Amino acid sequence: MAQRKTATKPGGGKARVAGTGKRRPHSRPLPGMEDRTIKPLDDVAEAYAEIRDQRMELTEREHALKVQALKLMKKYDKTIYRHDTIEITVVPGEEDVKVRVKRDKPEEDEGERAAAEEGARITDGEFGEERRAAVDSAE
Repeated sequence: MAQRKTATKPGGGKARVAGTGKRRPHSRPLPGMEDRTIKPLDDVAEAYAEIRDQRMELTEREHALKVQALKLMKKYDKTIYRHDTIEITVVPGEEDVKVRVKRDKPEEDEGERAAAEEGARITDGEFGEERRAAVDSAE
């Protein structure tokens, strides 16, 4: 049996305004006709599709950079590259690389650190009092 071909719109089938990259607004329902759509669901679906499209674009860019990293690793005859906080490893048996960039944890604000230490002292002090009371009553 022959496979059925589906028609697609030029540009990937997405209804977009030319040159802006934004989706076209939906048509309004005609007066007197029952609105069968649920607006919040339409809004969620549109937002989801927009985020998904952005993620897919980023995935394509990520793949292009991984391919470039693999080519450079082969050019310089490296299987592991480490420098400062960067580590690139060629995955054995595959045409792939693992890229890791270690980031330092952001330093806490001095006020937040002092408040956390003060809270720890108060908690320790309260616990110490409870412990002393329990030890004294046991003796």
